[in-house]
Amino acid sequence: MANRAKVYVMLILLPALSMAGCAFEGKYSKSAKISKAGCAQGGTFVNVHYGDSELRVKPIVHVRRGGALEFRLKPDRKASDTIDYKDVNVTIDNKPAKDAWLDAAVTGSFKSTGGKLVVCVDQSLDRDRTYEYLVKVEKVGELDPRARVEN
Repeated sequence: MANRAKVYVMLILLPALSMAGCAFEGKYSKSAKISKAGCAQGGTFVNVHYGDSELRVKPIVHVRRGGALEFRLKPDRKASDTIDYKDVNVTIDNKPAKDAWLDAAVTGSFKSTGGKLVVCVDQSLDRDRTYEYLVKVEKVGELDPRARVEN
């Protein structure tokens, strides 16, 4: 009977423990496997979905000063008659340009970057402030979502 109880406890705890180290979109995680030279350990990721007449980005992302911010490119799997969205360039930049809270603008396509663009968040930012950034997708459009700086 004791062995059976151990099996039940393990079946309950195993999924909970496996989720403990997982990162969630838009939420900072110190254990996230996001890295870039010059960034502190851990980071936040956000998905950039785009395709034929579609561009979606999570509106509020929670980032840490000095941490990494990774944009995971999610092109439409169906190519249109003229556009293969895996080849379309995506650019992430500060908005406005004078309010530089990201270390640099980044540009790349899903094919050229493996689907990830990573920037570092400035270490000297004001805490508890919301910053804007610009997401431009060639042949699709642009958005200006926000990020909330914590810690």
